[in-house]
Amino acid sequence: MGVVLDTCIIIASEKQKLNFDQFKDYGEVYISAITASELLIGV
Repeated sequence: MGVVLDTCIIIASEKQKLNFDQFKDYGEVYISAITASELLIGV
């Protein structure tokens, strides 16, 4: 099983307010198409 990350989680990681290591136990990490487009556009 995996985990789907939302935009706010990825942004928090970029601002060094969150460490992705806590998601290792979930297996694979995914983002939705909406999250990908938000990150590309800069929402």
